[in-house]
Amino acid sequence: MSKNRGFNISGACYPEVHQEAANMIEDIQNLKKKVDSGADHLISQLFFDNQVFFDFQEKARIAGINVPIEAGIMPVTNKKQIERMVSMCGASIPAKLSKVLQRFGDNHEAMRDAGISYAIDQIIELAAHGVDGVHIYTMNDPYVARRISEGVKNILKSGNKMSEQRNIIIDNIDFSEALRYLGYGNSTPDEKTKEILYNCADQLKSVMEGKYTYKVFDLVDGQVPGINFTLEGKSIANHLKNCEKVIFMCATLSAGVDGLIRKMQIRGMADAMFTDSLASAVIEQVCNKAEDEILEDFKEYEHTWRFGLGYGDFPLTGQKQFLDILDAGRRIGVCVNSGMTLVPTKSVTCIIGLGHNLEVSNVKSCDLCNFREKCTFRKDGKNCGK
Repeated sequence: MSKNRGFNISGACYPEVHQEAANMIEDIQNLKKKVDSGADHLISQLFFDNQVFFDFQEKARIAGINVPIEAGIMPVTNKKQIERMVSMCGASIPAKLSKVLQRFGDNHEAMRDAGISYAIDQIIELAAHGVDGVHIYTMNDPYVARRISEGVKNILKSGNKMSEQRNIIIDNIDFSEALRYLGYGNSTPDEKTKEILYNCADQLKSVMEGKYTYKVFDLVDGQVPGINFTLEGKSIANHLKNCEKVIFMCATLSAGVDGLIRKMQIRGMADAMFTDSLASAVIEQVCNKAEDEILEDFKEYEHTWRFGLGYGDFPLTGQKQFLDILDAGRRIGVCVNSGMTLVPTKSVTCIIGLGHNLEVSNVKSCDLCNFREKCTFRKDGKNCGK
């Protein structure tokens, strides 16, 4: 129902075990049931030791819980209040925080400032480890909310894992690219064909919504630590050789395009075919623009070309995990069906490597393409990356 009615379901989780659960195993099993029943996003109960959260996150991923998990942070601004909250939820107080409470607990302003600093330190470490998000329990205190927001406003963006979603507006469709998809090559379409093409383009513009989301991770020995996804195969290993970071990206034209093409198929296959080719051209334009926007933040790095899931021996079977990591369903409405096809169909998942002295060009290569031998572009001495 959440997918059809345009809302999402968030659930609570407990890094230090729900008080009514017998143990962590039982608690994780119950959490898995919660996610399987429709929760597409989790927010943790408060904790004061980040290692507790990291351990919990790892156990959740091992159990197959792949939805985003936001870290719940409560600034300790009042000694009695936090002692009461801890007794209610079972959170532990680490030695570092215990010393803060002992030293400043009887001085309201000092305790508030120390508690805010402690919370900011927690958030910085969480951001450095690529947390899916941070939920701050401010207890209706605008001063605390403002202080923390000011203290971390640049941290969550510039940490180990950047995470954003944005809209892309394409004003001018690349008709030459659409004609390439239609097999025109260097030929010029007649006036009637142009008229159909322009009419289909106008209808496409009225329904398409270009969107993308991405995350940036550090690479360690060719893999991204701490996530439930393996960069599998020789193709992607070679592609990311010498890379220090990796961008996971998903882009889409949204569901309206699929609906338009289905309507056109009923009316006439020619219009449907033209619109499909135009949409294929536009999603590449969206990806190009998205890539340019993302790379603005990484001008000091060289970059590889976009490497799609399913390219070479990089398996499509990882699509679901890839989308879960990006939270693409909630952010931009992209999911995958049982046949590993993205829905909406005019969507793309891809990876871009960042590093120095890279051996891979930033221009797309035909070498690993599964359609290399059949490709009409290649026969003309071109490729789909131009």
